[in-house]
Amino acid sequence: MSRGRQQVPMQALKGVCGSHGLVNIGGQLLSGIPPCGMQFGFETSPPFERSLAWFHRAAVAPLDIRINDQEKYHYNDKDMEALLTKLFTKISNIRILIVVVKDWEPILVVLDKLRSASRSGIPLVIERFELHRTGSPYIQLGEGFQPSSFLLPIALFGGVQAPLLRYLSLNGVHVDWRCSPLANLTTIDIRRIPLERSPGILEVSRSSQNFSCITEACMDGCRPSVAARRRYQWS
Repeated sequence: MSRGRQQVPMQALKGVCGSHGLVNIGGQLLSGIPPCGMQFGFETSPPFERSLAWFHRAAVAPLDIRINDQEKYHYNDKDMEALLTKLFTKISNIRILIVVVKDWEPILVVLDKLRSASRSGIPLVIERFELHRTGSPYIQLGEGFQPSSFLLPIALFGGVQAPLLRYLSLNGVHVDWRCSPLANLTTIDIRRIPLERSPGILEVSRSSQNFSCITEACMDGCRPSVAARRRYQWS
């Protein structure tokens, strides 16, 4: 245990959660997030024994999770699959999920695992979802990528509406915009997506009709595609 960091006894967890609604485990606090759940940072390298031990003891408390690469460790698809398999045993308790990784493979695993969880009928309580790919936005999936099923864009949550989702941030990641439910958002932040992968003008128009609650919107380094504008005869 690093110097200056104190271990929280299990018998104190109830009091801590009751008075502050927050326990910081395994990493830094998630910046800009109100302290309404137990926060877990998976920001080192596998096997995350200490963080997972606390995670399994969290019972049914709301969970705020951050997963991100480190200078000497980058997630691959196998490590992300193994970690999410453990974390998603409590998918119905995850309030916030933030993933920051360099490569496409772990990004696709995140989208695929969320698709599977949503389609299984498990109720989702996720309020904030951020998916950041820090690698070059111009590196895209090409012919021969395996598994080939990942070559087709994946809809957010498998096309199933996450009823409590209010904050969405996609950075360097495109999805199946047509089938992604984006209603009821208060914040949407889309960045660094090549023009041909950006949401089409129809998707933007359809989504804007559902944005009556929107308070903050950002499209940085992306915009509705020209092809979509021509296809739907938008000026």
